[in-house]
Amino acid sequence: MHLLERTLCTVLATAAPVSAQEQAPREVARAIELPAVAVDTLDAWRAHIRPASDEAEYESIPWIPTFYEGVRASAAAGKPLLFWAMNGHPLGCT
Repeated sequence: MHLLERTLCTVLATAAPVSAQEQAPREVARAIELPAVAVDTLDAWRAHIRPASDEAEYESIPWIPTFYEGVRASAAAGKPLLFWAMNGHPLGCT
């Protein structure tokens, strides 16, 4: 089992409501009848969790993976370079 699959099973299996306000989403989840959390249902969970094509339009942007390649491409095109950087955990957990 891959690390992602183990993590997904662990997260989904241990998720529990902390307050009365969090009960409502659990009731909605029951109404949609989500698949049980198990190794053999990971494909169903991936399909449920993965964004739809209209929700992932950022993937259509031709991202350049390295700063150096971006500098060269912007110089060749005569266009400015947008350098997007961040400091810290990608999920904002600091």
